[in-house]
Amino acid sequence: MSNVNVPSGPGDRRLRVWRLLGAIALLIAALLLGYSFLQDKPSAPTTAAEAPKDIAASFASIQGNVKTRGVGGLDWRTAEIRVPLRKSDLVRTYPSSSAEIKFFDETRVTVRPDSLITIEETSKDPNSTSSKVAWKVSSGEINYETTQKSGGSTEAVTPTFRLALEGNSAGTMRVGEGGLTAVAQLAGAANIETKTGQKIRLTANEGLKVDATGKAGAKQVLPDAPTAAGPGGASGLLSLAEGAPVPLSWSASAGASAYRVQIEAKSGAGREVVFDQNGLKGTAASIPGLSAGEFTFRVAGLTDDGVQGKFSGAVTFRVERVAPPRPPANAPAPALVIEAFEARNNVLRLVGKTEPGAKLTVNGDPVTVQPDGSFREFVTLARKQGEQRVVIRSTSASGGVAEETRTLPPGQ
Repeated sequence: MSNVNVPSGPGDRRLRVWRLLGAIALLIAALLLGYSFLQDKPSAPTTAAEAPKDIAASFASIQGNVKTRGVGGLDWRTAEIRVPLRKSDLVRTYPSSSAEIKFFDETRVTVRPDSLITIEETSKDPNSTSSKVAWKVSSGEINYETTQKSGGSTEAVTPTFRLALEGNSAGTMRVGEGGLTAVAQLAGAANIETKTGQKIRLTANEGLKVDATGKAGAKQVLPDAPTAAGPGGASGLLSLAEGAPVPLSWSASAGASAYRVQIEAKSGAGREVVFDQNGLKGTAASIPGLSAGEFTFRVAGLTDDGVQGKFSGAVTFRVERVAPPRPPANAPAPALVIEAFEARNNVLRLVGKTEPGAKLTVNGDPVTVQPDGSFREFVTLARKQGEQRVVIRSTSASGGVAEETRTLPPGQ
């Protein structure tokens, strides 16, 4: 039997082509299916305590003018909530501005106005529970709050000491010129090591001050939180004449030798610090310069060394400004007696008496009047050529005006 090669017919060639096309189609379908599976595969979940790679912290809130600068950078950029913070980043707040920073371990640091801090350290060992969070306060004021954790450390650094926090801690630090720092441990405990080698442990409601050389003063028990009285009574509304100061008061705080008063004004969606003063004596103050609007005020006691205790609860009040009443047209003029009027060069010695409670001015500048109406003042006059007129005016509480004009010869 001979082998004969029979040429393929048209039908066989068409069959092989169709089989080849079918195989290619199956291969494409398999590739598409595999790609779709890989795209839909969920990513591995991360634990809440794990720090995102290369991200140290993030802003929980930003109020006002807050800037950041990256390590090695020269330009300050406006801080944004969505932009993360990394190790060695700097955060600066300007007047009436603040920012709250949240670290991966739930530590929270509030940067108060006019402050500068650096993210020093933030790391977590993926093979253990060990973690480390640290920040440096170069100037200004910060509040801190940490949560309980095992195997981790939280530290705050200033130019004069390092502070290691324990457990659930809360407190405040204020760094002044040269590194002078006051620290108040409001809750939990902290261990301090100064640059001179001193080691101090603070527990809840204790504080101290470290001077610019790194020498710590004695530990002090922090004053109790005062109670702020609500201005305007139950309504919380103060109706005051234009320019009149706002009266504030609070309860005495055990252990306080002076007080810090802070007022914030409602501004858009946030609040702006409009008054912040330390060293106020007594339990009342008259605050100048507040316009009409809504405000909150709080007060804290200060130790003899100026270490601050807890703030009182914030009290809300409103101010409305009204035109001062017009004095009656027939208001009697107050008495005004000039007993001494002597000038040498451009300094005037003025002695006399007027009605108690009256306001006295010399050429428009105020002169102090004693409770009994007497006054004794040296007044500096503007230097002028030729004769100079000096107008002495007394205005009584009822609006009456007494005025006397004296003339100084040239050269006085």
